[in-house]
Amino acid sequence: MQVSGRIDAVTAPDFEKACLEAIRSGERIVVLDFGEAQYISSAGLRSLLVIGKSLQEGGGGLRLANVTGVVSQVFELSGIYSLFPRFSTAEEAVG
Repeated sequence: MQVSGRIDAVTAPDFEKACLEAIRSGERIVVLDFGEAQYISSAGLRSLLVIGKSLQEGGGGLRLANVTGVVSQVFELSGIYSLFPRFSTAEEAVG
């Protein structure tokens, strides 16, 4: 799934909903490509935790790809990288 723009208190609920719908439809591995993401807030981080937990409960997992700039700094500081594997590209994450 391509993530773009800002994931904040306004957009995080829709982002989370879209990801959870994919999981409910049978996806067990979700790759989030952050190449076009500019910002993520604590609300966005919370959504990642909810999505990751849902996937883990179903025997799957969340993978982060193409994370750069401010988003990468936020993930570094928050410890998200210790919870979910990260990849340079979405193709690597899928393979």
